[in-house]
Amino acid sequence: MRQPCLLALALALAAPPAEARADNVRDAHKLGVAANERLEKKQYGEALKLAKQAVRLDPKSPYYHGLAGSVHWHLKQYPAGLEACETAVRLAGGKCDAWYLHVAGENANGAQDFPRARKYFQRAVARGQKALGGNFAVAKHRLAALTPKTLEFEWALQPEKAAALKRADGTFLIPLPSSTHPFQTVNKMVVTGAASYKVEDFEGNEALAVKPKGNDPIRIRFRVTLTPYSYKDALAKYRKGAKAPAEAKQYLGESEWIDPKSPKLRKIVEPLRREGPVETVEQVLAYLRGRLTYVPGSTFKSAEDVLEQRKAVCFGWAAAFTGLCRAAGVPARMVDVLNANQSPDVLEFHSYCEFYVPGAGWIPVEPQPGGLVGVPNVGQVRLYHYSLNRKWEGSNANEIHPLCTLKQLGVVTPKYVLVAK
Repeated sequence: MRQPCLLALALALAAPPAEARADNVRDAHKLGVAANERLEKKQYGEALKLAKQAVRLDPKSPYYHGLAGSVHWHLKQYPAGLEACETAVRLAGGKCDAWYLHVAGENANGAQDFPRARKYFQRAVARGQKALGGNFAVAKHRLAALTPKTLEFEWALQPEKAAALKRADGTFLIPLPSSTHPFQTVNKMVVTGAASYKVEDFEGNEALAVKPKGNDPIRIRFRVTLTPYSYKDALAKYRKGAKAPAEAKQYLGESEWIDPKSPKLRKIVEPLRREGPVETVEQVLAYLRGRLTYVPGSTFKSAEDVLEQRKAVCFGWAAAFTGLCRAAGVPARMVDVLNANQSPDVLEFHSYCEFYVPGAGWIPVEPQPGGLVGVPNVGQVRLYHYSLNRKWEGSNANEIHPLCTLKQLGVVTPKYVLVAK
């Protein structure tokens, strides 16, 4: 995640305000400059102490409130940062407030208060690129990620490409986006070219059991509405010592690419293990983000392989995260999504993960840098999770997982139309 630039605030603090003749205002300015220097050196505790002293000496200046809000953001003290930035915005009175609006949005986003975050990013973007500088692109990106959107799809499936996956009753199982997830709603599905079809639950995934007419293409059209959502309230239901149900515990076991009993994984994860699942996941994320680099074209044979190579594409990041979580005793699974963030009308296949929290259920998380625990990306359509039964790769029909992937059915680059946002 790109961090907000400090240039605007540094410039604001470069010269004392006009009323600097007063002793306390002059002293506040000195403290503000010193706080900003500490912030640039990542000495956040000292920076916050100095910024608060400046606020006490000159409480009517928005500069020091904004500085305190920025430090709070770096410390992940989002509610306090939001309060400080809102004070800065109010004191600025609409003048030179782009930076305060932006950091208010960052703190609201960190606090997972998405309506307020969207409001502040909208106001920050409205101030223009000149006012925001390097943060203009960041604010626009945040705003896009916080804006609900409806996508329309049409998939042309080719049954002959997945002939080995045809079931005994002559049907194929095709993964579908599901409305069972609170951040996405699917409607207006139309299926043509099939002899028959019905929606089934298959190992927790929603799938379309479709019987083709020979090798005729099957077309599926539908719309998906994606909405900003936070699992923060769900996570608050976790209670210390609560146990996962049997359905979730199976995701502590071995599966393709992942051996939770691996001595290598257990050695890595032992110092990362914490008392609660969320705290453990946070440690695993910090470890992966400090060790792995995204390198296009990277391949692997196991989660250990990813960690040894120290490079991976999204699929490798997801395998490494899942392996470490399971080794730490946290049920986890890999998930396939369709990513609408990169190209204007073409989806990219992407992988992230889910981990289980007793009382809260399955919680989504993006292992790569920038992802927040329990906050799905609004530009991604969740398709299916990787269950444990059989393999997803291979040539033996008796070993391959019966849930067809879109790639197996010839959908290499799915396309969509942005209907509304």
